[in-house]
Amino acid sequence: MNEIFLTDIQKAYISGEKMAGHLGGVGTHVYLEVEGENISPDILRKAWREVLHLHPVLSASIEEQQKIVFHKSHYNNYVPVFDLSGLTNEQTKVELSKIRRAISHRRMQVEFGHTCGLFLSICPDQTYRLHFDLNLMVCDVVSFQILLRDLATAYAGKVQHEVVYPKSKKTAYSSDDKAYWIKRIPHMPLGPELELNKNPEKMHGCQYKPLIHRLSKRKWNNFKNLSNERGIAPHIALLAVFALTVHRFSKNQSFLLNIPIFKRNIQNMDYLADDTAILLLESKYHKDNTFSNFISGLALQYYKDLEHLNFSGLVVQSLLKKKHPECIWPAPVVFSATPQIKLLSDKFCEIFGKLIYMVSQTPQVWLDAQTHEIGDEQYSFWMLPEELFADDTINEMFKDYVDRLELLAADDSSWD
Repeated sequence: MNEIFLTDIQKAYISGEKMAGHLGGVGTHVYLEVEGENISPDILRKAWREVLHLHPVLSASIEEQQKIVFHKSHYNNYVPVFDLSGLTNEQTKVELSKIRRAISHRRMQVEFGHTCGLFLSICPDQTYRLHFDLNLMVCDVVSFQILLRDLATAYAGKVQHEVVYPKSKKTAYSSDDKAYWIKRIPHMPLGPELELNKNPEKMHGCQYKPLIHRLSKRKWNNFKNLSNERGIAPHIALLAVFALTVHRFSKNQSFLLNIPIFKRNIQNMDYLADDTAILLLESKYHKDNTFSNFISGLALQYYKDLEHLNFSGLVVQSLLKKKHPECIWPAPVVFSATPQIKLLSDKFCEIFGKLIYMVSQTPQVWLDAQTHEIGDEQYSFWMLPEELFADDTINEMFKDYVDRLELLAADDSSWD
């Protein structure tokens, strides 16, 4: 295969990145840091070259804003090593902060095949810091997980088979799918009406920041058990926790949440691509709702919408814009989860260490709430443009979310 055509989602990313203002001017990008011990720079470089060879999309370029063309770009081959081992702890913190600032928000030249990067810092006390970034224009979050899994496999010296890319094809929607959404659109609300610190129409090239919370193994297992006992998938329960927080801070009682659905079959976890669809989910809340009532109604709407996912959420969004020409962002608040798939494989964590930082950015998104499983723990990441929300407002929102999550993980009666 020499080329694959961009999906509608990938084209939307390009369009958003090129916008002047309106939270444009940023790439669709993820950056993380992992801290571990005894990482060999030579073995790491060799493993990285193997991963680039295994996944040619990482060396491909985006051409004419229409297709990904496979060729051997050398932009991503080199693995820089920063030797900080002779510095004091304070000096090391300063240098690591500089490295984070330099990589975490960089704009990659995807038109020349610059899609990802791997860096290693050698720190005092025989610790190592792995820095990794990826432009999500070329592949989705599930692919990001596959890539790092394969890096760990290559580092361990195991032979990996050539990856076969499926033929790219558009998923056809049925007349029922189209009719379902066309009937719903006149009655659908817009996104949450949240208190903002700045006008997003005038924001461009923003820096993003993460808010991070970790739920321990014991609490996460308890949360999953309590959710499953009620016939609710844990990722739907997490969605409900997030939606309730947004309801508390939103002026409108009914709003849309932007839900990326990763359509990859869990049995086909070899190739890197974008298999994302968008679901615009309506969340309704009444003050007399118990959590049980709220989550049941949200789940019912979610699964009804999911049956008609083949009709593009981007088309639904476009039709909503026509209905509301004054609205630039019909659904700028995102919630994403990757159920059954760990963000970092157990093998990756065993070899390279523990995740200590992650930030991602997506053009035209106000708030991207992500939930991932790492090891046996649950992590919540809120990614947001700096200064869009006042610090007090967003910190209070995040505390509301965390407090409710912790309560549900500890108290059976709080689910009713």
